[in-house]
Amino acid sequence: MDNQKAIEILEEVAEFDDSMYAYNPAYNEALQLAIAALEKQEAIKSCTPPSDDWEHYADRLHDIAYKYGYEEGKRNAGRWTPVSENLPEDGKDVLCIAKSKFGGFYCVASHGKMYPGSNEVGWITSDYARLDESVILAWMLLPELYQEDDA
Repeated sequence: MDNQKAIEILEEVAEFDDSMYAYNPAYNEALQLAIAALEKQEAIKSCTPPSDDWEHYADRLHDIAYKYGYEEGKRNAGRWTPVSENLPEDGKDVLCIAKSKFGGFYCVASHGKMYPGSNEVGWITSDYARLDESVILAWMLLPELYQEDDA
């Protein structure tokens, strides 16, 4: 079976009102992610290097990368990511939900090397406090900074 046939079958399954996908949002989300992954593979496969039109090929690769990067960013915007599932890019500040003996709290922190030249990896807050790995439960990307219009 090729990817296109698999996409068609998965789209049919998604349309069945009596399927488990119609009643469980997590199943439906997994199904949509599978379809998107197969479509991404097909788009990349369809972009084979030409013998002479390299400029068009580069433009096509750029369009594919932008489209799928944008869609993934949209899907993940405002979504909490459990640390057991994935960690943020090293050194990138993110919004975190953490736990303590007093309850939960939010903080801005980054994950990665604790200081330049160190092999020690962990969480450090924006005010340079170290956090134990078990304290952070989940993280999400920070929104873009607000900018006033110059008008």
